[in-house]
Amino acid sequence: MNDKVDFYQISLKLILKNSTGEILGLKVKSNSISAFYDLPWGRISTDEFEVSFLKY
Repeated sequence: MNDKVDFYQISLKLILKNSTGEILGLKVKSNSISAFYDLPWGRISTDEFEVSFLKY
């Protein structure tokens, strides 16, 4: 049996909108002259795989 654990990149994006309809965009720093905006995001670490979402 193979005991090797696979590595997965599990990530998510979030759209936050306030009561006036504004959406949160994060300015991303760039080495080029222009910068761009992105949505808030996160990634699940390997030590969080067994954490229940019901806990939160």
